[in-house]
Amino acid sequence: MSATRRDLAVLRSLGLTSRQSTGVSVAQAGTFAVVALAVGLPLGLAIGFIAWTRVAQELAVIPRFPISGVMLLAVAVGILGLAVVLGLVVGRA
Repeated sequence: MSATRRDLAVLRSLGLTSRQSTGVSVAQAGTFAVVALAVGLPLGLAIGFIAWTRVAQELAVIPRFPISGVMLLAVAVGILGLAVVLGLVVGRA
């Protein structure tokens, strides 16, 4: 976190306005969140599916994996929203 603040301080000394600084922070946090979602969501679903299938076989139950698109969308929107809020906080610091 201190490296980001230091980088923003250097950019501000070069003429970056407060609004631009906030924009840089939000863009950085948003990009990080999108990449994390693009990698983590499919990987987590795959690992969870494999693990639950094995557990269900051991328990002799039908391995159902009820994941709804609405739930995945809610998780993605929540993570992106949190990234934007954190980018706003860092940009104003």
